[in-house]
Amino acid sequence: MPVELLVPVAIFALGVAVAIHLAGMGIDRIVDKK
Repeated sequence: MPVELLVPVAIFALGVAVAIHLAGMGIDRIVDKK
């Protein structure tokens, strides 16, 4: 796999991981409030 293709894929994967992490934190906060 060429590096030119690997870089955007890595950035996209990192963004997805951060989004999932933030979503998980938000769910935990909502559960804690209840």
